[in-house]
Amino acid sequence: MDILKRSALCLALLSLAAQPVLAQESETEEDEEEALVVPIEVEAPELRVQQGRSEYNAEFIETMPTGQGDLADLLRMNPAVEFSRDADLSAGAAALRPEEISIHGQLYYQNLFLIDGADTTSDIDPAASRRTLRINPTGDQFSNPDLFGPMGGSSPQGYYLDVDLLDSVEVYDSNIPVEFGGFTGGVVKAQVKSYQGENTFSWHFGMQRDEWEEFHISPDDVTANERYNGVYTPDYQKSNYGFTLQRGLGENLGLTLGVTRRQSRFAQEYEDDADIVRKVEYEDYIDNLMGRLDTKFGNTDAGLSFRYTTRTHDGITSDTYTGAFEKDHAGYGFTADFGRPLTTGTLDLLLTFDRVSDSIDSDSNYFVFQQYREGVGESRYEGGYGDTQQQQTRIGLKPKWSLNPINLGGREHTITVGGEYRNTRTYYERAEDVLSENYRCVRYIRGMGCRDQDGSGGSSLGDQYLFSRAFYYAGEVDLDYNELSVYAEDRIDLDSWQLNLGLRGDWG
Repeated sequence: MDILKRSALCLALLSLAAQPVLAQESETEEDEEEALVVPIEVEAPELRVQQGRSEYNAEFIETMPTGQGDLADLLRMNPAVEFSRDADLSAGAAALRPEEISIHGQLYYQNLFLIDGADTTSDIDPAASRRTLRINPTGDQFSNPDLFGPMGGSSPQGYYLDVDLLDSVEVYDSNIPVEFGGFTGGVVKAQVKSYQGENTFSWHFGMQRDEWEEFHISPDDVTANERYNGVYTPDYQKSNYGFTLQRGLGENLGLTLGVTRRQSRFAQEYEDDADIVRKVEYEDYIDNLMGRLDTKFGNTDAGLSFRYTTRTHDGITSDTYTGAFEKDHAGYGFTADFGRPLTTGTLDLLLTFDRVSDSIDSDSNYFVFQQYREGVGESRYEGGYGDTQQQQTRIGLKPKWSLNPINLGGREHTITVGGEYRNTRTYYERAEDVLSENYRCVRYIRGMGCRDQDGSGGSSLGDQYLFSRAFYYAGEVDLDYNELSVYAEDRIDLDSWQLNLGLRGDWG
């Protein structure tokens, strides 16, 4: 049916293109012929919306513009999903980290992210990003790394997946099924494409540059634009490319494979605390590999999906930090799923494994503040906070029994029972000792540094004293915990109404 519609559209366009040629051959016929009107029907992809639930199918995802191609850009049209008011500031235009989302006003780290049924939410102190987000809305640590939280908090999205690799995305903002738990926000459930019996191959390429970007400024902002400094707005070029392959490997075996890369190269300027403009060149890239194997054993459907994502970017220095650093985020995991029809319903079983990590590689593990430099035109800050790594590993087992609809009291009941077991292990490691020193002037002159004490004639190293010295030793902190949940749900059909009854218990 879709092919017929496309053919009709092509014929209509050809008939329109042929009209000027026919008109040149015969002006008499043009005068005599009536104007030809060709109706063209355009069908927009359907966004399926129910009470508290929105579903984005593969056609919708493929057709709609999704910016960088990440999950956050796909959800921009959902009225229940909110973004930071400062999320589109030009200062963060070159960054690739997906924007954090809030569902129905809840905190951005209170959502549940699922890929092929696996809980891929990162719980590695995502709340630590709140301070960073106030400084830089992209969530990246484009400012002074904190000694006690150098990562600036992990993103709740454990995987920076590309939506081109997805078959569907469901968003629950209310009326959430009882099988989901452990959050107070919403649910974002993504399903990787699976083989449907047809061999296909597709690829894509996209580019975005700062010259092509425009920002709408209201009249009120124009009158106050003298307060703004454009020095932090980067010159950048972003690109994304990849391919998706679906192929049969046997009578009952099919493969889906997708590989994508998003990268950004940008030049940035910043002012250090001596008001000197520094120019730097940086690179940011995200790689994704996702795939799925589907097969059938008798009456049992089986699948194995795998996923891998990594992001690496340079650290952007600021007026209070000069040590260069590089940050990495990585995640990999798999889901093994089994489904078997029974006489009473369907039994599904999921086995999941996911590991996400963040690390920072600094050029220095020595950080010093020297107040005398205020008078000599140099930054008072020097060095960095060393190398650190944090990691989360999660294993899950999820059985689910969906009973066939039954009639009780003249009403149709659809009953589902299930449970989940999760083991989560996390750790934070400082790989090396860190030394931090603070030197202050014996006699301080604001804006001029130290009053001369050593006879040098100006503010110098000898005019200071050691105000404080702190050692932060290498070490590791880890946490291991188990969670168990069971649930039961009954959906009752009341003609034009539906009543959902659910009961859930969580231990952990």
